[in-house]
Amino acid sequence: MTLVILVSGLFLLSGCGDKKAEKQKVGDDFKMVVKDSKGQEVNVNMQQGKIEIEGKSGKSQIMDSSVWPSDMFPDVPQFAFGQVKHVQKHQHEDGLMNFVVLHANVEADAMNKYADLLKKNGWKISLTMMSDKNAMIGAKKGKLAISLTYTADTKEAALIAHNSK
Repeated sequence: MTLVILVSGLFLLSGCGDKKAEKQKVGDDFKMVVKDSKGQEVNVNMQQGKIEIEGKSGKSQIMDSSVWPSDMFPDVPQFAFGQVKHVQKHQHEDGLMNFVVLHANVEADAMNKYADLLKKNGWKISLTMMSDKNAMIGAKKGKLAISLTYTADTKEAALIAHNSK
């Protein structure tokens, strides 16, 4: 999880004074090796619309995408109430996974529709917060958990799905 959190700062750190970065340009692809916050090497591979980061603690993929991830947990119902615009997935060294799927053009009633879909598929809703501007749903099913947030101002939603031991 640390690796995922560091993703946004990774590129900033690679240019800082004591952080060393090896960069290699190959066509339209870009590769670099940097050290993460623990001093371990992390390989970063950037290709058209996709960034892969791999280190000892796991592997992350960040991609501009317009489709629901094909390797999403089978028990997670597809959130089909907006347009997928970004997908991030992380596989931890212990085999656990998490996904973040960002959606655009989402209407407020999508949250209630998705909550109903979750219930119909055996999920237990553990959190529901709704207001005129924002909404949040939390749900669990077995070893899976989902958090879904919505912002009315931007009409965007973020779905986070992860498994646990």
